[in-house]
Amino acid sequence: MIVSPDHKLFEQLYWYLYTSRGNEKARNFSCHISSAILAYYLSTVKAPIYIIESLNHSVVYDGQSSWDLHLGIVFKDYKYPSIKIPDYTKIPKFYFSFSAECYESFYNKNNMLRDRERITVKEISNL
Repeated sequence: MIVSPDHKLFEQLYWYLYTSRGNEKARNFSCHISSAILAYYLSTVKAPIYIIESLNHSVVYDGQSSWDLHLGIVFKDYKYPSIKIPDYTKIPKFYFSFSAECYESFYNKNNMLRDRERITVKEISNL
């Protein structure tokens, strides 16, 4: 199954993270927290799902695309932390938290080379 950035699970996730708390003005959560939450929700529609953590960042990989909920973007046909980064697609409900400064910090070539030295991958699946 291919999950698109406008999939209904993002509506549900946005509701749980922001609307239900009455906190729609919050900027975003840490990348580690948002990756864990997104991995759980993606695992309800696709498996297996992986959380990939580097020294500097955390994303979710679905076997095809890397999802960065912290910045509200997805890289299709890309596995973090490959150096050749494709253009990203916005995740409509979460792109409000995008920061050019954070993007540069997470996806700068020198930082990516450094961060590749220590990668942790966790597999998430439904039993």
